Amino acid sequence: MRVLLISYYFPPYNTVGAVRPGKFAKYLLQNGHEVEVLCASDPPFPEGLLLEISQKHIHPVAGWSVNTPIYWLLGARGQASRSGFQAIGVGRPWVRALGWLYKTLFHWPDAEIGWVGAAIARGLELMQDRQFDVIYVSAPPFSALRVGARLSAASGVPWVAEFRDLWTCNHAYDKPRWRLVLEKYWEDRLLKSASALTTVSPPLSDKLARHGLPVWVVRNGYDPDDLNFIEHPNVLADKTELLIVYTGSIYPEHYDIETFCEGLALFSSTARRARVKVVGRNVASLVEAAVRYGVLSLFDVSTTVPRVEALGLQKAADVLLMFLWQGGEEGVYTTKFFEYVGAERPMLAIGKNDNDVGQWIHSSSLGKVVGTPREVAEQLTNWHQQKLTGDLQVAVTTSRSEFARDKQYALLVDNLELLIETTK
Repeated sequence: MRVLLISYYFPPYNTVGAVRPGKFAKYLLQNGHEVEVLCASDPPFPEGLLLEISQKHIHPVAGWSVNTPIYWLLGARGQASRSGFQAIGVGRPWVRALGWLYKTLFHWPDAEIGWVGAAIARGLELMQDRQFDVIYVSAPPFSALRVGARLSAASGVPWVAEFRDLWTCNHAYDKPRWRLVLEKYWEDRLLKSASALTTVSPPLSDKLARHGLPVWVVRNGYDPDDLNFIEHPNVLADKTELLIVYTGSIYPEHYDIETFCEGLALFSSTARRARVKVVGRNVASLVEAAVRYGVLSLFDVSTTVPRVEALGLQKAADVLLMFLWQGGEEGVYTTKFFEYVGAERPMLAIGKNDNDVGQWIHSSSLGKVVGTPREVAEQLTNWHQQKLTGDLQVAVTTSRSEFARDKQYALLVDNLELLIETTK
């Protein structure tokens, strides 16, 4: 099978959006398929993600960003890539308000729209030189879907749209009603030419069913090979500290950071010791909450680090901190969740136990789901006591293979091959 994989994000750029496409390309090549990758040459993220395929398969394309004027105005491109826009907006609510207004008016559909023209041109060149069986587009950014639709129309090669996150049905969609109406029309038009859709969970698949296309559920997962590249972390808690690790971004409107910080304060008031290591972009709101509850001294916060270092921190942790999505949305399975499974450390999941991810954590014995500050404090106390006595256990689920990427990608390849066969 010969695949043209289109993904704006791709390794070595260190963003979670590059992980899934990078792993899929690796899987295809390891299993005897051909793949060429069309991606961005200079996305606003630092390097640091392991590139696991040969550079000869990668075709980076430059393009202008709609956010360039904002970066120039705030002098913030480097800071945004490392810490995210939350950090830029701390103490400056006008910056956040300006950012929302700017995105509403100029992101059509996103900041990466300036990449589309150059990506189409390069894609047409690739399709003149090579024969492809299928075009596979990983989104967001959703502007990449325009590239796939255009190349499919020009070549007759079927294309598949992958939604790592949903577009207009997204749980975090925050634009005005008039904008939603326009984007739904745009999304519907683009997807009319697609042959199939892919997403990461059954609840999200149900939302995509309105397009009348086959929808394949291909979950995220962890890659056991990542354990071979883990770096020894620079910061470790001593034997009397409970090391709590969080990697990734914080979404304050949907993460119950208040419950965690208040619970941590209750825990520390008993003279027990903990250190919270936080690594990632857009974590400023968690730091602000830590200040409010008087526990900032327990936090060690840093910006984005190379992924192998983040995985090393997860593996070295006593407890992995997880926030369940608040707001009734089902099916939001973050890449971090699967990485945590691979790290084999117990998860402290903050949120409602009836959340589908929370139920998964409970049923697979991956950790504890807690919903109140007192429950947070009690569970941390239990784990801290276990650490002091040497009884803190790793979290190994009996169904661990269900969480591996290769099993999911095998299902995806089966679907792609059947699609190719039926469209010949």
